[in-house]
Amino acid sequence: MRIWKILFGGAAVGCVGAAILEALQDASRARSSSIRAFVEQFNPARRLYHRLGFTETADHGVYVEIEWSPEMASPPAAGRSPELEGSSGA
Repeated sequence: MRIWKILFGGAAVGCVGAAILEALQDASRARSSSIRAFVEQFNPARRLYHRLGFTETADHGVYVEIEWSPEMASPPAAGRSPELEGSSGA
């Protein structure tokens, strides 16, 4: 599975981005496939990817290639991002 582009703005970026990536991880886990993406070196989303278990596989100058696979991952419940746990939706 390859992520082409995810763009968000505003206050809900972390929660929305985490929810989308976690849904992709669930789908990938069900198919026993990996997820690959490119992220800009200075993009704050790199922290989110790392928190969700993505590892950096290559440096392409401006971009870093990242990958996540079920074999590299924690069990699903342990890998959930804290901002989604106990969220009140406010």
